[in-house]
Amino acid sequence: GELYLWGSACAGRCGFGDVEGLPADADGIHFQPVPRQVTQGGLGEKFVSSVACSEGHSFCISSNGELYAWGSADAGRCGLGKVEDLPSDIDGPYQPVPALVGDVGNVKSVACGSWHTLAVTQGYALYAWGATRAGRCGFADTSGLPLDENGPYQPVPRQVTDGGLRGRRVALAACGSWHSLAATTDGELFAWGVALMSRCGFATSGMPVDDLCPYQPTPLAVVAMPKVRLGPAAPNETPRGAEAVCEDLRQLLLEELHADVCFEVDGEELRAHVAILVARCDHFRRMFRSGMAECRVDTTAEDSGRVGSASDSVAANPLRRVVVTDCSASAF
Repeated sequence: GELYLWGSACAGRCGFGDVEGLPADADGIHFQPVPRQVTQGGLGEKFVSSVACSEGHSFCISSNGELYAWGSADAGRCGLGKVEDLPSDIDGPYQPVPALVGDVGNVKSVACGSWHTLAVTQGYALYAWGATRAGRCGFADTSGLPLDENGPYQPVPRQVTDGGLRGRRVALAACGSWHSLAATTDGELFAWGVALMSRCGFATSGMPVDDLCPYQPTPLAVVAMPKVRLGPAAPNETPRGAEAVCEDLRQLLLEELHADVCFEVDGEELRAHVAILVARCDHFRRMFRSGMAECRVDTTAEDSGRVGSASDSVAANPLRRVVVTDCSASAF
């Protein structure tokens, strides 16, 4: 639950209040050369459960759902609201140490774009803030928002309820630099923001255009996408692709009917598969390649000594028999 940061420490990126004494590169930019714990802004007493970062700003979530932000704070990307009293560099104001984002709580996950941020709460609500140009935040109405040289921005977290997400429960969200995605608890996928080169997953005809780039202003369902899996496969879910192959092999290995080696230990039989033993154990690899009589295929044993019998519907497999007389560690 401790948070460590390293790398460029300019404009509060690493969350250290004092960067004096840190090494600097040829351009005079201070940097933290090795991981260093972040304890300022109250984080020293918090259990940090997750972190997200972009080029200039970062977030972390505490175990009780509090959201903290630091780094470049222009265009509302930190979600802190008032930034006039913050220190500034050539690129604008920045938050030097982690600060509590007070307009959203019980946060479950957070995602950062270059200039905007999305957060999902424990109650499955989606919040967005930062630059809203070209639909990045998914708000239908951006009138009345503050402006900078790049357009309007949302200074504090605001719930996204427009477009296809109205009335839906959001389980997960993700950001690109200019577009956003969200998956609902029902596995539906929604996209919005700049849709150039089909990055949103749907046709762009009829969309509004910003600087020659078509964009989707509010969340729209990606109908060509099957249901999104939000966690591990359900126990009764049929696997596909490589998962199906692995499941088939697992079932075959569990069937003694398909075993091709039998170890006799203290009168008991243990059946296994030569291919698996050779692949996973050097001892057995050498043993089965040694040519020793016990490792040759038994073609003389009666049906009752083989895997399967003449009465089985599946033909009996050739079987190797190995009698183990010494079970000490040194024997293996």
